[in-house]
Formats: sequence, structure tokens, C-alpha cells
Amino acid sequence: GDGDGDGDGDGDGDGDGAVGGGREVREWICLKCGEYPAAGNKLRVCGSCRTTHYCSAGCQRDDWPDHKLVCKSIGAHRARQVAFLEQSEPGSSGMRNYKRDKTAVFEWYKSYPGLAQRVMFLAFKHRDECPIINVTVAGVDAIPGLEMVPRS
Repeated sequence: GDGDGDGDGDGDGDGDGAVGGGREVREWICLKCGEYPAAGNKLRVCGSCRTTHYCSAGCQRDDWPDHKLVCKSIGAHRARQVAFLEQSEPGSSGMRNYKRDKTAVFEWYKSYPGLAQRVMFLAFKHRDECPIINVTVAGVDAIPGLEMVPRS
């Protein structure tokens, strides 16, 4: 499962089967094989970091040697962001605001033609290095820049 106990595979604990902002799980692909889950199945989400998606338990297990290098830091970053949002917006849900912001970033990312393909190309080209890929933008209308940072 996804570790949130709701059985829907999306890692958010709400039982709706959607990831962030109501997007259907089908918009996501398996990190390991790049495929959609089989018909009738939902993507699995890592129960620890809750950000990495897999089409099957086999792909999740096969990817663990690489994913474990970043899993704890991703989960810790998520927890820090939620805590920050709870402090900066008293009376509102930190997790809801986190999902809102995550959705906004995802929509921004999709709005630049070819950006996702450029990121995936860099990730594939340097897959043995398990790189960090930074996407930066100098201004609202600027073209995003990509930087591949090898892990040391």
C-alpha cells in the first residue's frame, strides 16, 4: 500500500484515489519503468516520502536501492514544509496548503512546452548517478534553465 491506510494508492489519506488538487492518479507514471499501472490498478506511493509513484510492488522493490538514497530527505522536507505552512498561515491546514502549492508548481511545470521532456532526458542520461535536477527561472516570462547536480 501507500502507507496512509486509506487503500487508494495515492498517499494522502483521504481515500479518493487522486493525487494533489483532485488530479487523477493516471496523470502519474511509474518512476522505475515509466509506465502507467495496468488497467484497473492504481499507482502505489512510497509510504515514507509519499512522493514517489510505482506501478507495482515489483517496481517499487527494484527501485529501492536508488530511492532509499533520497527517500528520508524527501519525507523530512515535506514535513518541514507542512510545519512552515501551519506556522505561517495560522488556522489553516498545513497539509491542505502544501497540496495546493504542490499543485500550483505542477501546473507551472506543465505550462512550459518541452520542460518535462528536457528534465526526463537529463534524468535518463545521468540515471546511474541518481542526479538532482534543478529547474530555475529568472523571471515570469523567462525560459527555465536546467542544472544537473551529481550526488557526491
